[in-house]
Amino acid sequence: MLTLMENMKQQINQLSMMMSTMMARTNTAAEPIGEMPAEISFPLASLDEVECFEDWLKNPANTLKKQHMVAMLASIGGRDTKHLIFKILAHIFSDCVAKSINWKGVNNKRKFSEMATKAILARAVRKNRVSEKATDTEINQFTIRWFNLACDRGGGRRARMHPPETDSTHAPISN
Repeated sequence: MLTLMENMKQQINQLSMMMSTMMARTNTAAEPIGEMPAEISFPLASLDEVECFEDWLKNPANTLKKQHMVAMLASIGGRDTKHLIFKILAHIFSDCVAKSINWKGVNNKRKFSEMATKAILARAVRKNRVSEKATDTEINQFTIRWFNLACDRGGGRRARMHPPETDSTHAPISN
């Protein structure tokens, strides 16, 4: 067991050195990846948690923690702007909660366009190299699309395509 742990430690050190070498080659300043604040747990599983998160984001005392959160969210990564946004939103919101939010707040849903989370999302997207030049319009369009597709996730589309069959044993008999 001890040898296994020593091997793992060696591998971690090697990976760390390789990472440092790659960072030096690309001439980028090594910025530490932020950590999530202890009081925040993703994905947000209820609208009450969303409200608490929004209040937390609006509190000026959490400025430094928000910067760490943005760095952590940006590190999630994606192959392009769309996939990055989709992955960040999926990390922040559970599918159940995402169904209760849309861009404009229609149909008694939460209005994302006025949430503080919108600004955090934009900062995280632009902090990632893949999408550092993303426009507000582009970010907004992909965000709108992600929330529009929320009802299809988790088997929602499949459930709508195949409605539950009625029990034939209780069906009325016609003569």
